[in-house]
Amino acid sequence: MTRGSYSYSRDNWVISSKELGLLVDSARFKQIKILLVILYYTGCRYVEAKRLKINNIIIDEEYITFNIKNAKRKDKSMRQLKIPRAVPYMEMVINFVEDRERRQTAGIADENLFMEFNYRKGIYELELACKKADIPLSFHAFRKSRATAIANTGVNANALAGWLGHKSLNMSVWYVQNSTALTKDITESFKNE
Repeated sequence: MTRGSYSYSRDNWVISSKELGLLVDSARFKQIKILLVILYYTGCRYVEAKRLKINNIIIDEEYITFNIKNAKRKDKSMRQLKIPRAVPYMEMVINFVEDRERRQTAGIADENLFMEFNYRKGIYELELACKKADIPLSFHAFRKSRATAIANTGVNANALAGWLGHKSLNMSVWYVQNSTALTKDITESFKNE
């Protein structure tokens, strides 16, 4: 597939945690590895992850909380995505964020979490990681993967829509592939990671 082309089948790819590991290992730069992990576990849009600032992330004893500004909503509302620290690669993310905080305090870095690369360079590096790992997916597949993982644990449809930042349940249902009944708490979706 040539760069820049679009394929619906690439969007429908559901990424496993093993494939995430291949992608992380294939990424050339640490911030791309971090971006891959954030996309996988939050299911946020690429542009939402790229716009993250250090103060949008709260780290406590059990969780790392991402305050994501909704990119597709005119009101630019925020949603809080709470992820257990115990899931794979999350300590790597925490170390990265804490290092960024230290660098910002020292005046070496600004408030942006991903300041080293622009929008296009980020896309290019993510595509390189996918190509190297031989996983032909679009970055929207990260979003679909998280939605499917959450739905398969039986999370309430309203909670799924809130996690993804959708106004309507119809949009959230479109993302879900092979899901079970939607009745459980979102934090339960991370138990098998």
